[in-house]
Amino acid sequence: MKKPLQCGDEKKSPTNLAPKATTHVWISEAHEHARRSRRAKASSSKAATAVDCSLIDTSFRAPERLRLSARFDDIRRRGVWVRGQWISVGILSNATRSTRVGIRVQRGIKKAVTRNRSKRVFRSVYRVTKHRLSPGFDLVVVLLKTGCDDFDILQEDFIRVCARLKILL
Repeated sequence: MKKPLQCGDEKKSPTNLAPKATTHVWISEAHEHARRSRRAKASSSKAATAVDCSLIDTSFRAPERLRLSARFDDIRRRGVWVRGQWISVGILSNATRSTRVGIRVQRGIKKAVTRNRSKRVFRSVYRVTKHRLSPGFDLVVVLLKTGCDDFDILQEDFIRVCARLKILL
């Protein structure tokens, strides 16, 4: 009588040993571990989303991040703001040849899991669309109270807002 196959029992053929090319960025669900509560499982009904990123730089390094609260305040006071359905974007030119982005979440999103997932999804949206933005601007993106965490909807809204700001290439 044969034993049933278990994980790791498959034969090691040359096709199994070759490293797989990764051409997708995966947005994982929040808290994907065994001790997740039933309430948290029910709240995250979206499946992982794949985006083809094989030809573009999909990093979000420290020089691209806006961190100083004084710069956030400058953009809030002197910047130009455009509001979309899910996000609001403030823009102000900077002295560098790069675009920097700061992400903020409105106070109305109370649950940390929802706030963090929204920010994580928007960072992925930015990574995929940053090659289409004109350099030399600081952006502050405010994720609105409605709390959308769908990649395609956020990307569409971000592109629409950037087109209204006239910073798309």
